Amino acid sequence: MPTPRLLITAESIYDLSGYAPRVEGVGAAKPVYSPYIMRAGEKNRWLPDDLEMGIAFKPAGGEQTLLLPFTKADQQTFDKAIAQAEDTGQTERPSR
Repeated sequence: MPTPRLLITAESIYDLSGYAPRVEGVGAAKPVYSPYIMRAGEKNRWLPDDLEMGIAFKPAGGEQTLLLPFTKADQQTFDKAIAQAEDTGQTERPSR
């Protein structure tokens, strides 16, 4: 019986030149944060008055996607925190 040819090597998998530019490396995927808009009522308008907004994300090491509500008050607080971080040159959120 002939020896099978090796078609895939570890070097070819880890050589990032064969991947799209958005590929940063091979390993565990980074968490994805995705804003969402949920209709709370059955009105025919695209953006109803009782609109609920939030952010869907999967925590590091978690298996379940969580939905975090994001109210207008939350948005104002978030905008202020972003402006303050930009003013002070802060690039990362301090850990709690």
